[in-house]
This record gives sequence, C-alpha cells and structure tokens, in this order.
Amino acid sequence: MNKYRGISILGLFIGLCFLLIRCETSDSTNHKFLTGEGIGINSITLMVKDIDSAISYYKDTLGFDIRTAPKDGIFSGTKTSNMYLGDFSSFEFLAIADSVNKDSITPFVKSFLNSHQGVRLFSVHTSSIDSTLISLSASGFAMDTIHQYQSNLRQREGWSRDNPKQKSLDFNTENPATHLPRFIERVGSGYKDVRREWKTYYVSRRMYNTHPNGVVGIKAIRVLVDNVKSSSNEFQEMGFDLIAQTDAIARFQLYKNHEIHLMAARNQEQRDFLANRGEGVFAIRFDVAHMDSTMQYFEKVVSLDALNKSSDLLTISADYAFGVQLEFTQESEEQNVFARTYTPAEELDSLALVHSASLYAKYCALCHGDNREGYTADNAPSLRSKSLLGTSMSSNFMRYTIQYGRANTPWLVI
Repeated sequence: MNKYRGISILGLFIGLCFLLIRCETSDSTNHKFLTGEGIGINSITLMVKDIDSAISYYKDTLGFDIRTAPKDGIFSGTKTSNMYLGDFSSFEFLAIADSVNKDSITPFVKSFLNSHQGVRLFSVHTSSIDSTLISLSASGFAMDTIHQYQSNLRQREGWSRDNPKQKSLDFNTENPATHLPRFIERVGSGYKDVRREWKTYYVSRRMYNTHPNGVVGIKAIRVLVDNVKSSSNEFQEMGFDLIAQTDAIARFQLYKNHEIHLMAARNQEQRDFLANRGEGVFAIRFDVAHMDSTMQYFEKVVSLDALNKSSDLLTISADYAFGVQLEFTQESEEQNVFARTYTPAEELDSLALVHSASLYAKYCALCHGDNREGYTADNAPSLRSKSLLGTSMSSNFMRYTIQYGRANTPWLVI
C-alpha cells in the first residue's frame, strides 16, 4: 500500500477522487407525501432570554462551533443565530430583539419567554410543501396556509443571485404546537440529488461543520407527551414511520439516522416539565464520533453536578443548557466507518487508504500507471509531479476531471 501514500497533496487528490465520484444509492424509506425526498431534521429552535450569553456558553463551554452572528429572525421582533451540523440539520438560537416595540413581538414567542427558556419549535425537511399540505389535509389535519420567506432577510454581500427561499407549513402559525413538527422546504435545494449522492454531500458537510466536543449530528428529538399511545397514533396518521413502541416511548424514523422520540414522563424532572410547560421537546440527543473523547471534553469544562454518565450515554442537565437536556451517544459503527472511509485529508485514515487505493486501481491506473508514473495512455501525465498537482489544485480543472471524467477516455461520466 506504500505506493499509494506518496506526497501529502496526493493524499488530498485521492481523497477528492472518492469524495466526488458520483454514486447511485437506494432508499426504501417512504413517508408517502409527508416529506417526499426530504432529508430528516431541518432545525431545532432554542428560545433564550439573552442570545449573546447563550451563544457564548454553547460555543466557549459546551464546545459547539457557532459562526453566525445574530440576525433578524423570521418571527416578528426576534433575532436568531444558527450552528450547523454535518447531517443537514441545524440548531437555532432565538431571542427577542433589543429595543424592539413590545407590541411587534410574535405573541407565542413573547408568551414562552416570559416564563421559560428551552426548545419551543422543531422542523423537518420536506421536498414538496404542497404535497405535504395535501397529504396532511387528506388525513384530517387542520393546516394553516403555506408561508414563503427569505432564509436570510439581509441580502448577502457579493452574491449575484437572490437569497435562498424557504416555505413553511404549520398546524397553527400563530401558536405552533409544542409537540408537533413544522415542515420546511428549502426551495431549489435539490433534495433528490442530495439523497442520490449522499456520500458526496454528507462527507463534505461533515468535514466543514466540525465541533470541538465531537458532535457530528443529531440522533433524536425527544418530546415529552401526556400519552404515548395517542400521540403515536397521531404521528402515524400523519405518515411518520414507527420503528418501535412501548408504554414509555415511541420511536419514529425520519431519514438516515434521524429519529423523533415521543416519551412519557418517568421521573420527577420530566413530570415537572409537563406540569409547568406542557408537552414539548425535553431533550436533544446528539451523535458523537468518539464517545470517550467527548466525555473527557465535558469533564473538563462542565460542572460535575451537570453531568450524568453511563457507559454509552452522557447527559447534561437542562439547568446547564438553557432549558433543554443535552444527550450525547456514540454514532453507529456503520456511520463511523462510512465517515472514516470517505473523508479526504492530508493524512488518510487506514480505511480511506484502502478505499482510495482500490479507486485508483479501478479508475486511474489504466491511464496513469500502477505507480502513478504516467503515460500508460497518451496524454495521461505523471501524478508524481508536484508542479502539476500544485497548479491544478488551484483551479477547477482537477475537480471537474475527477467528477465528470475526460472525453474520449474510459473514465467518462455521462
């Protein structure tokens, strides 16, 4: 395998090869017309009284990478900031804007923040908001009209196109249900392409959205309800896929690793939550790449009173996370192996080395030679050349060649 290590820039080159190779994937999950080609959890909205202090704590203490400054929110009189995860989900902070006219604040936001902090809203992706509306209405649910808005109210500097648009669908826009999801369509996002080429999109986002605490995505939104059976029936009538159910919990699968859990209160803290706030999101469960590393991180930065540890789960109390319990669990072995195999880097993981070597042998060696010496086929240069790699890495030439192939060669993507 040594012949495939080469110089570090070659490792990046080979990494790009398997990152950009287009692959067809099948997906048997079908939510009728509820989410269509949607990709699971869209966002979770944590409502806080002071957005700056919440962002600072989540970033500097809890170890989340938050890069966006607060901006105008879609709800009147609010401001928001987001942190993004590699699985196409996001965690949103929302607060009442400074010096805003109190009469202009969206009523349900003002009412909630008068007494509480915590997750008040959550949403899931749908590839067709119109089909979702038709499906839910046909199932007997009373829905509001579809709303469309800019995902960024301020025009992005330097962009030549319009800001991305979103469409939302709620059961009650004026006072959204606390235990039911909102549905969001990001217009022009190409959901079908994302699902078909999941490897490329997921690995790229996971590389870019890294967090010091080791979080790689959201595993589950955990919702406390008064009656698991009746709430489960409601979700099934909507069209969500039930995985398993007991008297204590009903688990629903969205897309890939994302789940929604409907939970009965099983301890005093959860009973107090229902008594004071009613049904709603009690906890967020995150996937982490390495559980031991995540535990070591939090043991250094968070009070021991805030932590509850077991062999496979780490919990931070809602009192130390602005009103929502945070849970961390090891990502599945399948997902971990997938990420290690397909993530390019200067120093490739052992799984990635084997995978990239097999790709080279299959797609590249025919023209560039077994040892990258080049000219096994006419006009196929040596890939040992630092000047070639250095020059082409600064342009789109290499990326387009890897992704789409070369005309009149065996490696041509139609």
